[in-house]
Amino acid sequence: MSHVDDPLLSAATASPGREALRTPSDTWTYGELDAWTRVVEGRLLSEGCRPGSVIAVEVVREPHSIALLWAIWRIGAIAAPLNLRDPIAQRVTTARRAGADVFIGRGEEALEQARDDGLRAAHFESITESPAGSGPPVADATMRPSRLPLDARATAVSTSGSSGQPKIAVHTLGNHIYSARGSAENIPVAAGDGWFASLPLYHVGGLAILFRCAMAGACVALPDVGCSVAEAIQTLRPTHASLVATQLRRLLEGAPGSIADLKAVLLGGSAIPPGLLDRAVGRGWPVHTSYGSTEMTSQITTTPAGADRDTLETSGHVLRHRDLRIADGRIQVRGKTLFLGYVDGEGAAGPLREARTEDGWFDTGDVGFLDEQKRLHVTGRADRMFVSGGENVHPEEIEAELARCKGIRRAAVVAVEDETFGQRPVAFVEWTPDGEKRDLSVELRRALAGYKVPDAIHPMPGAAVEGRMKVDYDVLREAARKLRNE
Repeated sequence: MSHVDDPLLSAATASPGREALRTPSDTWTYGELDAWTRVVEGRLLSEGCRPGSVIAVEVVREPHSIALLWAIWRIGAIAAPLNLRDPIAQRVTTARRAGADVFIGRGEEALEQARDDGLRAAHFESITESPAGSGPPVADATMRPSRLPLDARATAVSTSGSSGQPKIAVHTLGNHIYSARGSAENIPVAAGDGWFASLPLYHVGGLAILFRCAMAGACVALPDVGCSVAEAIQTLRPTHASLVATQLRRLLEGAPGSIADLKAVLLGGSAIPPGLLDRAVGRGWPVHTSYGSTEMTSQITTTPAGADRDTLETSGHVLRHRDLRIADGRIQVRGKTLFLGYVDGEGAAGPLREARTEDGWFDTGDVGFLDEQKRLHVTGRADRMFVSGGENVHPEEIEAELARCKGIRRAAVVAVEDETFGQRPVAFVEWTPDGEKRDLSVELRRALAGYKVPDAIHPMPGAAVEGRMKVDYDVLREAARKLRNE
């Protein structure tokens, strides 16, 4: 069994006074975070948590959640982070599906529902109260194990599937460690740097920031709830940031012409509209486009620093500790960052559903190709393609053309049933405040074959995008069906 130095303990031992966490109003050093985490470890053990225990926890981007996550990993348990935006009943169901031994919740209603569902429950505040509160550390730092097993199961993360019930992907500690190592070789992060915690901690992209920072002795910069991206970056002054397309757009709209402190802006989550890339590059921002997945513990490919505009139009090259191939047009991956499998009825600590092909690859369900320079081009999702009048239609191609239209902030396309053609595309668009609303069909016909031009183009419903990292296509499909039948 191979092991790795405890990243948090290593940083605390090497430089206990170095900044580990930063909010607009306070900071914590690595020494303070290490001491806090040891206190939380003791409380988890008093709740009966042990190596292999599954701990479902309602997390938000805050120091208390980070101390709790590190404590879970240090005792060898599995963190199942829950999204507070989900209804309480859904959170409890997810915890039960993950096989949670303990549900750590923030409100009495959630705790009560968890107990009614047969889960042992503990209040978040009682577990994560800072060391100034009650409870001794679990052990002196010099007496604790300084190395952690790479093959220990560490997280059970719900996927953001485009339809149906989300799967729960189980990762090892090694998956997260090697993800961070490969990222750092392409986007260096050093002691004294700060990574803007812009992504949620129930997402692998958010968890990845914790590992990248701890392994480098860098600081996690945490924004206040409700603070805009532009305001948070100007207040916290990070050197690195991970953003999805929506956040990049808001930063472009709210930030000054340049953001001097940023060394790298990692873009992911979905395709970045060309117009947003043009604006970011035009301001001289150090952007990196990428391609990743929950199953591969975040990044798979990323562009290098200083990439030209043509390269930024791609998803970049494969990072170290990952492998990628194209099989019948589909993107398949493997490597040290590939997850163990999906929860399959017996919880995250039990037997998992195998997700690899017979020769050890994972089929992402995405389609794309590698160009002559081995840069990845992602062209769409295999499960989103549909047939209209005998012709294959990829919604992503239509979305890209809509995004190029002047005045369009965001676009999404879904298929609806059609008696004549089988299925037809319907689009939803979000206009910019100053966008001139017009019939976009004429513009689309200049770039697309006639069968690819949507039958209808509707305003984007707020329920499909508000508070989400990605567009909710289930909401759009239902809206399209209703609008077509009116």
